[in-house]
Amino acid sequence: MTSLPHSVEAEQAVLGSLLIDATAFGIIGPLLSEDDFSRPDHRLIFGAVSSLARDEKPHDIQMVCEELRHQGHEDAAGGFSYLGQLARETATSVNVKHYANIVRDRSIARQTIGLANNLATSSVTAATDIADLLGDAERQFARLKSRCSKSASPRSRLTSIEARDFLSMEIAPRQFLLSPILPAQGLTMVYGPRGLGKTQVSVGIAVAIAAGAKFLKWSAPQPASVLLIDGEMPASAMQARLADAIKASDLEPKASLRLVTPDLNWEAGMPDLSTSAGQEAVDALVSDDTRLIIVDNLSSLLRTGVENDSESWLPLQTWALRHRAAGRSVLFIHHAGKGGAQRGTSRREDVLDCVVALRRPSDYRQSEGARFEVHIEKGRSLFGQDAMPFEAQLASDSHGNPAWTLRDLEVNQMKQITEMSGLGMKPVEIAQELGISKATVYRRMKENGSTSEPAAVNGHA
Repeated sequence: MTSLPHSVEAEQAVLGSLLIDATAFGIIGPLLSEDDFSRPDHRLIFGAVSSLARDEKPHDIQMVCEELRHQGHEDAAGGFSYLGQLARETATSVNVKHYANIVRDRSIARQTIGLANNLATSSVTAATDIADLLGDAERQFARLKSRCSKSASPRSRLTSIEARDFLSMEIAPRQFLLSPILPAQGLTMVYGPRGLGKTQVSVGIAVAIAAGAKFLKWSAPQPASVLLIDGEMPASAMQARLADAIKASDLEPKASLRLVTPDLNWEAGMPDLSTSAGQEAVDALVSDDTRLIIVDNLSSLLRTGVENDSESWLPLQTWALRHRAAGRSVLFIHHAGKGGAQRGTSRREDVLDCVVALRRPSDYRQSEGARFEVHIEKGRSLFGQDAMPFEAQLASDSHGNPAWTLRDLEVNQMKQITEMSGLGMKPVEIAQELGISKATVYRRMKENGSTSEPAAVNGHA
């Protein structure tokens, strides 16, 4: 006999997600009931989770096991051992809604087959009995139909295209939200050490794109709507930074610029973008015209998983790629590690179009505020002057308004080397002071005509 439709794997994924993610039941609770699970032990476990959730109690492994014991179902549900297995084998809860839809759809299929079998085996003969039977069946079929996923669509078939046909297609050139570092439908990361001015950069980019204006050496060709999610700044500090960014811009925002800040969301809490609940909370704020989502920063908004674990990055990467497919760009703001590189797994950079590193100048003084070097570490189709490093500092103009001043990094470096050389410092001492190689020092000095480059700059010269 052919078994009825079911998916043990999807049921286990749903239950495992419920055990490891306290927010998962709020997402899939309305979709499922105990009867949707094909296995008796799975029905018991879901029933225990539902009971705890209704009482606003945690539903982790220990609590679910206690609830099953209280109901007298611990052994029938597999006990602590099976609950632990479900939790261990569920890497992430980000796809819990997808698996819940599978469980529900299989359940609807089983119930539909059951109704059809009941109709086929009915022995009624009177017209009135038949009418009642059909009326009851119609109501039950309507109930099942109402549970079907409205978003379900047939699986698309993989397609290929001949090279000559592909070359003849009229494909629009890739556009930019902020040229040349942030393409439309692009993923970019800006990272740097704490206290360097990353928030001023993220807010400056947000204002420039919403206004169709310039920021630093980059420009937005036209206004576009922005959603800025800030994970840690006090509202008063963010308000001051936003006001300064608008004053420093040559244009005011024309498109929508919306902000999510912790102080205005203290009751609900800021979303954890490594979970499906956190992603759905943000998705609910994304409008049809939103073209850029700024995540500032990864440490405060990506709280589940291990930062150095590449697998922990995948839920957010999947979310970002989904928004890119929908025509949006995502800008990630992140911290630098002790070694100077972006903190955590390097796998983050694989799908990024551009990686911008902010570094503290060697002669930086705390009184200078937001002053940093800008280095393009990765940039698809970025070369020449667009890829050259530069220095930026937020200061005040002649009217006392905030304004960014920019300097070519090589020119500034040449000036520093000349000054230090004039004070009698040796090339090796200059290299150590500026955090650059001896070869660079010798090259700059040669360009300036102050010395000739020795034969072996990497040797003992």
